[in-house]
Amino acid sequence: MTVLVTGATGGIGRTLIPLLAAHGAAVVATGRDVAIGRTLAAGSTVRFRRADLASDDLGPLLRGVSVVVHLAARSSPWGSQAAFERDNVRATGRLLDAAAAAGVGRFVHASTPAIFAERRHRLDLLANSPLPARPVNHYARSKLVAECLVRRERRLATLILRPSAVIGPHDRSILPRLLRVLSRGVLPIGNDGVALFHPTDVRDAAAAFCVAALGPHVGVANIAGREPVLVVDMARALAGRLDLAVRVRFLSEPLLNAVGTAAEWWGATSGREPPITRYSVSTLSWSRTFDLGEAAGLLGWRPAYAPAEALAHAVPR
Repeated sequence: MTVLVTGATGGIGRTLIPLLAAHGAAVVATGRDVAIGRTLAAGSTVRFRRADLASDDLGPLLRGVSVVVHLAARSSPWGSQAAFERDNVRATGRLLDAAAAAGVGRFVHASTPAIFAERRHRLDLLANSPLPARPVNHYARSKLVAECLVRRERRLATLILRPSAVIGPHDRSILPRLLRVLSRGVLPIGNDGVALFHPTDVRDAAAAFCVAALGPHVGVANIAGREPVLVVDMARALAGRLDLAVRVRFLSEPLLNAVGTAAEWWGATSGREPPITRYSVSTLSWSRTFDLGEAAGLLGWRPAYAPAEALAHAVPR
């Protein structure tokens, strides 16, 4: 079996590829960071090929491939709509077409639980739980559109996994942004700190995608760690591991949302990522947790790591 992994130089990809190789799969890897790609290709069963999924001819990349694991995406709470459309929607559509033309049998797509984000608590979410009337940002909207493309695909078998807040040693999204907030010495939290956060250890996420790539499963499943944790407790634990003195300020959620709205206006005019967004306010103020029974039933997968173990793996002392 030959597996193409897109986004291979990101956090999940760098953990998944050795796992696939250990299970006997030959791996074709593609990603943005050529230097990291070369280290992944140090094993004889892994080949790294640089490709722009939104513009390059993808035929050569898919030659001889049996399964695609599509991890590549623009993953950020901030950015232009055109950039998200290009990297998340256009790239996914082109990859689906190229995979079908190449005779690929399976397409495993990484979506996101951010499609459920809104200004209310969402507990024990299922794969087909109701979506908000409007996506929270361009990232969530573009990933939802891309997911719809995969759901409508009839030329090859598809499986969609939505890993929640993946953290690990190579995380470039969750922990770095939280760290930027903590480094200012004050953490603003809405709704009296009752919000639950459901992180996923990168090792659990990689294991789920490995099972998905090598098995016959089709459908949609949410992926998360062993249990949720209070956002404020996770932030304090991260600050403690880094010896940061942080004061938590409990503020009203409407006030924080207004600040996020104003910060986004500043970001749009300055061209810089704002220090807080409505999406980050949503994460800091409202719970979003997942029922993992569907993932267990569909994949036979269960998470192995608790939030404290995930944090320790991501930020060793």
